[in-house]
Formats: sequence, C-alpha cells, structure tokens
Amino acid sequence: MQREPFIIALGVLIFAGLVFAIVLRRDPPLPAAAAARAFAAERLNMEEGKVTVISAVWREWPNTCLGLPLEEEMCAEVITPGYEVTLQFEEQEHVYRTNEDGSVIRQER
Repeated sequence: MQREPFIIALGVLIFAGLVFAIVLRRDPPLPAAAAARAFAAERLNMEEGKVTVISAVWREWPNTCLGLPLEEEMCAEVITPGYEVTLQFEEQEHVYRTNEDGSVIRQER
C-alpha cells in the first residue's frame, strides 16, 4: 500500500498551513523595526539612512526588560511580545530586541 507519500504530503501541507497561520497572526513589524533603526542611529550618532533592517522576527520575551535587564533594574515577569530586529551598519550586524510597538528597545551584547 502506498500510504507513506500521502502521509508525508499531508504533513507538509499541515506544516505549511501552520507557518502561514503564524505569519498572518501578527501585523508586519514595521513600527518596531523602524524604532530600532532610529534608536541605533541616534546612539551611534549616524544618519538613519546608513542603518539597514536585515530582519525582524516576532518573539515572546520572558519579561518587560525583554530578557536583558540592566543592573539593579526591576522587570515585570510577564511574557512580553515583541521582535528580534537585526540591523546592519558599517558592514556589521547588530541585534536589538523590542516590545511589540517598539517603545522599549534593548541591544543584545
């Protein structure tokens, strides 16, 4: 019986449907990515146009400090939706974390 190809094909379709559903689940991360880009440009004292957004991936951070608390900082221990934004400037990539609307931004070390 030739059930194996059918099961594999069905699994691929289910997986593709889940990926499609996840992609549709969130609005495009434009505000968060734009905020991270502006934040990086300001901190580096460079023109925003010289900073390129490479990617913005939806994430759930473990707290309101986006998993990167500063020394002596108190963070609410709640799942915080946001984005992992990869930026490129001066031929180097840097990763920033944001909350969902980009109002909280942290640079990964």
